[in-house]
Amino acid sequence: MTTRQCIDDLTSFAVPEQPALSPDGGSILYVLRTADAAGDRNLRSIWRVDARDGEAVQLTRGKADAAPAWSPDGARVAFLRGQDGPAQLWVLPAAGGEAEQLTTLPLGAGAPVWSPDGTKIAFAAAVDITADAGEDDAARTRRGKAPIVTERVDYQADGAGLLRGMRKHLHVLDLATGQVRQVTEGDWHAGDPSWSPDSTRLAFGAGTAADADLNIRVPLHVLDLTDPAARPAQVGLAEGVAGPAIWTADGEALLVVGTVAGPTGHAGLLRLPLSGGEPVNLAASLDRNVMAGGPGYPGRRRA
Repeated sequence: MTTRQCIDDLTSFAVPEQPALSPDGGSILYVLRTADAAGDRNLRSIWRVDARDGEAVQLTRGKADAAPAWSPDGARVAFLRGQDGPAQLWVLPAAGGEAEQLTTLPLGAGAPVWSPDGTKIAFAAAVDITADAGEDDAARTRRGKAPIVTERVDYQADGAGLLRGMRKHLHVLDLATGQVRQVTEGDWHAGDPSWSPDSTRLAFGAGTAADADLNIRVPLHVLDLTDPAARPAQVGLAEGVAGPAIWTADGEALLVVGTVAGPTGHAGLLRLPLSGGEPVNLAASLDRNVMAGGPGYPGRRRA
């Protein structure tokens, strides 16, 4: 087989990715990635497969659909669609039908995370902290070509390039009103959000210190959404690095992939009580990193 034949074979593959298990365990959403060789691009659409008989049904026919997430009742699917600009948040019936666009943010939305009561969707998305209120695309383009002045060493990132004023912050979409509210702000990046069981708080990791680019620390924070004036409260891992987190069913603790003392060493599975006390590494006997990833991680939440 020639090298050319191998390359042609690669463009013929259809690769499933980003699986999401339904609340009742009966279906799985996934993104099917295919290649448009003539257009020199990947195409992504969302499919649903029955977990028992393996029958797959295509739900979306966009060219860049990703990050599917079930509503808590299993009736709807939120996802990201990229078309004619940055990816925005959409929703459609889980049984199939017309998709509805929910956001029109200038820099796009992030992967959706449903609140347990099904009334809101949280996501982390890029914002430009140097943008003027009401700035249009032309002004944004002009600023994007201006000289870069920085006092930090984290002015660029792999895969993103020069960050300029771009920061990752949390947003909450109210499904009843369609209103999107940015709930964190500042010269720092917020980690992906995790809802409390009562749908009133978000947990996330964030290195908010002024020297976080030199002294890498990413403490865990909790934000109370019932108070519009509330600010993120640091709840643990002041000297550590907090990665993905979920709440325990009683809302009294957080399970976090991370470290308690800086970015070195193996990442553990930490149970952090919100009432105070030291985190407990539930995987302390494991001589390797705990890896965040699968749809069931780190354990199915029971009612």
